Amino acid sequence: MCFNEESNLNLIHKPGFFTKRHIPAEMLEEVLGKKIWTNYFKFGFVRNPWDWFISQHFYNLQANGLDHDIDKPLTPADIISTYNYLKIARGRKWSPSASQHAFLCNEHGFLLVDYLGKFETLEEQFEEVLEILGLTAPLPHLNKSTHRNFKHYYAKETVAIINQLYYPDISLFNYSFDA
Repeated sequence: MCFNEESNLNLIHKPGFFTKRHIPAEMLEEVLGKKIWTNYFKFGFVRNPWDWFISQHFYNLQANGLDHDIDKPLTPADIISTYNYLKIARGRKWSPSASQHAFLCNEHGFLLVDYLGKFETLEEQFEEVLEILGLTAPLPHLNKSTHRNFKHYYAKETVAIINQLYYPDISLFNYSFDA
């Protein structure tokens, strides 16, 4: 990315909404322009929505100085509270609560990236991206979570709530609670 493009990204950085490293593809395309966007190889990674939600839940509690017992399963109220926070902090008109597809698709559900990988196979798929680009690079593990495996935090009722709230991600990216 050249200097001009980097400074354009700094202009749209919105603390609490997204950073210049987590800009929705649709907004990035708009800032860079069609010519540059079309010539770039664009890739993104998604995560099992139930796992992603747990990560969002704990990250946002920590970022806001709030506590949650990492051994205690989520209640429906916990899920709705986090969902509503994400809706305010990161939602978009056409996709409430900063769902993953809102970062990778346009409002019509069209995927805007050339390559879509999954967090569950991150290392292998990151290597594929590097191979496509003809690059080598390390894959550091940043922002490592301290919470337990996501399945620990759910009961049948709360699995169903996430299924309802994040159905577009579950359907588009072919996830299930167990996968």
